[in-house]
Amino acid sequence: MMCVAAGSATSTLAINHTPPTMTAGASVTYPENAAPLVLDAGITVDDIDSGGNLAGASVSITSGFLAGDTLHFTNQSGISGNYNAGAGVLTLTGTATIAQYQDALRSVAYDFPGDPSNALADTSRNHLPGPSRTAPAPALR
Repeated sequence: MMCVAAGSATSTLAINHTPPTMTAGASVTYPENAAPLVLDAGITVDDIDSGGNLAGASVSITSGFLAGDTLHFTNQSGISGNYNAGAGVLTLTGTATIAQYQDALRSVAYDFPGDPSNALADTSRNHLPGPSRTAPAPALR
């Protein structure tokens, strides 16, 4: 007969994850009722401790969002996009390489099918990289 004593053990695993980084710097001017314009074809993405893959990203219009603002994305490389028109957020999901996410983010486009002069005092919309309404900026995870 064999006896095994019951007990408990605790282990702690500390993981220090460095967040992915993204560099954006383009600006585009969107004229009224134009075709969708790519926001930044020069975005670069890096993540030193991801094992070469990312699981998602998002692009948000975070200030001055108007009903009708639209972010466009075509599914690619195992990455799917879902745009929440009520919040102005494009969410990308799917595990893919950093290079594939970089290409995906470089393809995100903006348009506003309405007349921006109805809501703003001008007929063009400026989009610059950064965390503001005039800067839909990707976030990586």
